[in-house]
Formats: sequence, structure tokens, C-alpha cells
Amino acid sequence: MKNRLVGWFRRAPRPEPVHLHPAPIEIREVSNTDLSEEDIPRVTEETYERLIAFAATFDGYRHWGSFEKCFAVGVSPKDRSVRTLTELRTELFCWFRVCAHDGTSDIDDLTQPRQIIAEIRDRVKRGAVD
Repeated sequence: MKNRLVGWFRRAPRPEPVHLHPAPIEIREVSNTDLSEEDIPRVTEETYERLIAFAATFDGYRHWGSFEKCFAVGVSPKDRSVRTLTELRTELFCWFRVCAHDGTSDIDDLTQPRQIIAEIRDRVKRGAVD
């Protein structure tokens, strides 16, 4: 028993835990009227980090006044083709917040945010900024 306890005390220290949560993203708001096509990630730039950075240009909580209202709009089953630019940005913001809350930093399927970005790009290109 003594040898076992001595061995336990002499064991190698445990390595520091690896934190899977990405660094917090600061929301840097850009209004719909100030949003330009250059602000929107291009297909070749649509990495997780770039999508998150763009999603953080809109604060859905502040805009809608509450978490509940923001997510009610952001997860609405309403067809994206009839959503306003603000509703699209809210949907992308909600995706961003879910990723941040879950600590997800390596997402294989970026289909949903890419579809939202394509609709946002279309609205900005047409000048449909609500």
C-alpha cells in the first residue's frame, strides 16, 4: 500500500485543460443603411470566423429589446425570401449566439449561415435596407 501511495504522489502532473470556447467576439454594430457589399463575406471568405465576425455587426438583443423577442424573430419559420434585412440579420445573430453559447468553434456545416448571408447580400445589393 505504501508503494502505491508513493507512486501516486510521484505521478506526472495533469496537463492544463484545453478550452474549446472561442475567444469572445465583441459586437461592432453596423446599421443597415451603413452596410455595404464589402462588409459582407464573399463565398471564398466564408469561414466560421468570418461569418461570426459579420454576424457580430448586429446586436439583435438591443434592436428587439429582449432575448425572447430577438429569438422569436430569429428562429421564425418565415421564408427567407420575404424577410426584411433586419430579420435576416437577426437570424444570423441568433445563429452566432447559439454558437457562442455552445462554445462551438468548429462547424462543418455552414449551409444555414451561408444561405442567410446570400439573402443579406441580395438585399444590400438591391438597396432593400428596410
